[in-house]
Amino acid sequence: MQNFYSLYSSGNFGTFRLPDWNYVQDGLKRNLNTIVNYYQNSTMAVESDHFLVKLLQLITVPQSQNLDRYYDNVDAIALNMSMALKMTSTIYSGKIFDGIFYGEGCSEILVATDESFDIFDADKNWRNLCAVKVMRHPITNLGLDLPSGRKQLSDNNFAVINIHIPMLALQYRAYRLDQIEKFGEDGGDQGSAMNFIHMFVLPNMLYSHLDHVIFNRIRCLLDGKNMEEMKQHHPFYTTDYSDRLNRVQTKILEGLKNIDKDFVGELRSIPVISKGDVFALMATPEVAQTRQILWTMVISRLPVLDFLLTTVNGRPEEWNQSQINHLLFNIRQLKNDRSIQAMMPYKLYRQVQSEIDALVLKTSTS
Repeated sequence: MQNFYSLYSSGNFGTFRLPDWNYVQDGLKRNLNTIVNYYQNSTMAVESDHFLVKLLQLITVPQSQNLDRYYDNVDAIALNMSMALKMTSTIYSGKIFDGIFYGEGCSEILVATDESFDIFDADKNWRNLCAVKVMRHPITNLGLDLPSGRKQLSDNNFAVINIHIPMLALQYRAYRLDQIEKFGEDGGDQGSAMNFIHMFVLPNMLYSHLDHVIFNRIRCLLDGKNMEEMKQHHPFYTTDYSDRLNRVQTKILEGLKNIDKDFVGELRSIPVISKGDVFALMATPEVAQTRQILWTMVISRLPVLDFLLTTVNGRPEEWNQSQINHLLFNIRQLKNDRSIQAMMPYKLYRQVQSEIDALVLKTSTS
């Protein structure tokens, strides 16, 4: 099962780009930057009992320590802290949370990771760090609402969120030191952990959030499903690029039908904003592949496997057929492994099994 979500290339992965995408990309970037800049400069706050606030409160390492020592000490305790909050990690199966980021009725898997990164560059550019990233969510509208726990969709949806604990801690340390520099050690105007989460962590989640919105939309177009209309929930206007994006993505789907590509080539032909393309977006964290991590990665990538198997239906190219056979073997193993049921509520388990059943059917008929 280690290679369930791994895709290899036949070498036939040349990509194409449509000129119309440049206009849509520039517009979506403007919207994204406008929203992020607004919230980074607005002293709003999340509730004091927010999950990420609780996580920060568990970090008892003195922020006065020099950077590399601070990082080493936080890194040493990061996964144990995550276990205290029942997050999924390489050492703990975790639990399913309800609506921490996407609101009540959205089942969320919160994955704790601790991949290595350039701590000195991160400390210098702390405002732009994306310590919390989306790996899957159900949203299709381009409104870019902050993932602050407000209910956005009906029930029976789920999301997978990657929380890089050492990076989050380092970012918070840099924020606190910045506040001390601005307002003094005992300055009453210093921002709190609640301000930090609302000003920097949630807005910076929108980069990965938007990329997944774009993928969700092309998947809806492929399946003929309706998408949500864009709603303006910010205190300022942003341009709606939904129709233009639809036209671009419709042309991309037409191109995928007419040009022979393997699975890697298909994903590289679907552009997104921050990661460049869907293949890069679907890269998984470089962490130990324990059983609970494998399950989480598989669950987060089921939509992209469904997309690929839908596009390949009726196109029996040799390289795709070999990958279909590979996927079919692993999907059947996944379907027959009942240990996943112990990791999630029965309702969510049945939803995951339903997605797996659909994949089995598509691999059998491709």
